Amino acid sequence: MEALESELTCPMCLDLFESPLQLPCLHNLCRKCVRDLDSYSKKADGAAGTARGGAVARKRGPPAGQQKDEPKLTCPTCRREVPLDERGVDGLSRNMVLQNIVDRFRDARDKEKPDTAPPCQLCEGDPRPAVKVCVNCDGLAYCEDCLLTFHPARGPLARHTLVAPGQQPSKAEPKVVMCTDHADEKVNLYCKVEEAPVCALCKLVGKHQGHEVAALSDAYKEKKDVLMEEVSALKNRNEEISQFVAGMRETCAKVQEQNKTWQVKLVQGISRLEKILKERKKFLAKAISEEEEEKLKLLREEISKKEEHLQKSQAVVAYVEEVLKEKDQSCFLQAVKSTRERVEKSHDKDSLAVPVGWMFKGFDFSREVEALKAMDLTELTTSWHECVQQVWASSEFVEFKQQYNQYNYRQERVPVYYNTDNLIDNRANTYWHSNSGQAQHWLRLQLQPGVQARTLKLSLVPKPPGKWTENHRPEKVTLLAGNDFNNMAALETVHVGKEQSEITLNVDTEKSFLQLTFEMKTPSECIVSQLSIVASKPKPKEG
Repeated sequence: MEALESELTCPMCLDLFESPLQLPCLHNLCRKCVRDLDSYSKKADGAAGTARGGAVARKRGPPAGQQKDEPKLTCPTCRREVPLDERGVDGLSRNMVLQNIVDRFRDARDKEKPDTAPPCQLCEGDPRPAVKVCVNCDGLAYCEDCLLTFHPARGPLARHTLVAPGQQPSKAEPKVVMCTDHADEKVNLYCKVEEAPVCALCKLVGKHQGHEVAALSDAYKEKKDVLMEEVSALKNRNEEISQFVAGMRETCAKVQEQNKTWQVKLVQGISRLEKILKERKKFLAKAISEEEEEKLKLLREEISKKEEHLQKSQAVVAYVEEVLKEKDQSCFLQAVKSTRERVEKSHDKDSLAVPVGWMFKGFDFSREVEALKAMDLTELTTSWHECVQQVWASSEFVEFKQQYNQYNYRQERVPVYYNTDNLIDNRANTYWHSNSGQAQHWLRLQLQPGVQARTLKLSLVPKPPGKWTENHRPEKVTLLAGNDFNNMAALETVHVGKEQSEITLNVDTEKSFLQLTFEMKTPSECIVSQLSIVASKPKPKEG
């Protein structure tokens, strides 16, 4: 009802149409609104003409040989200027169908309202409920007391018609379609050229003279059938749009769910990183302490060694200094040789350098820091070649068909391949055909590095579908993932219904895999029409 009411509402007065007129631009207005619009346009044109000094020109009339400007209206809906003929507003055609729809809509709406009597229009203060309405008094409503006082059933008032509230006759204009060119003639023909109902005078002497016409009944049946067919197509399209909108709303709900899921995964991921950082911090702190002990032990051993040598050397120096104080030459010469030997032995020939191993090995966080800074949302892609390196299949069917060769005018056997290339050619009528002679068939995908598959969709039956192709759709499809085709883990299994033409498999795992396998179980041979992928990949580095 709300959708229909918007179609039955005048764009000017914003109320239901009353005696609607159709403009040449096919929009509708109430007759009163059109007259108000026409009056406003005339006043605006007059004011503009006066401002330009055009009042005198209008009194004198247009110059000889120049046509008078035809009146125009500006449609409030499309803002187009609509020309009017010499009859002005009266030359516009009444939209009787629209008026009939408005009347039916108003009646249906009034039936839904509770039956409440209108208030008396003559009561002073709080009006009492009316009991009668006078048709002759412009629908004036009277309560019981006011009816006896102001509308007694005597004299001229006795001939007035009193009815119960809600039963007064409609004030609508007679619902007869009259000719727009001949106001006193009813339309009784249909002009096929102008596609409009016309009267007999229009056909005989009017502007429709020479046009092909048809009886109203024949045109009514023909146009009604056409309109029913067109509105049926529109209803089907509306149903498609409704289903699409419903699907989009479901997608919105999925987006909200995914937001919650990824928010949880974000917290879990960051917590896992924090845990790893804490563990590595503890490990590295211990390693640094152990390295400190190792370095200090090395240095202390070297210090102890040098200090021991220094102590002995200092003792030799003290002894030599005492020998040098000897005044007796023979005694001095007797001891000098052995003393020199002691001095020679006391010399440390080793290099006085700090051991190389005293420096810490250390660590470099720059790569990890850049990796953390680069943490971002991944990009989604549906490009097959960006996602998949290579595809293998359990088998591929080759069929030889007789085709006419236009060069040698002969029939030749030409191979037709039903291989994995057909899975990604974006054509609904091609397919991959596996005839490995067993009930198990498979497809294997080698993904590009850094790519993580999110969803995979298999279109099972090519279009247009046929009995043969439908009989070879898989009964069950299992998706496996891993980094080695000999060691794969099952992620999801889907049982395919008899009427199901496509399936979607989700790869909802935190760990990325380089390889995916589809295992398909069928009674015999297997066909798949199309295979598509949605995957995430790292964003390219800026710069």
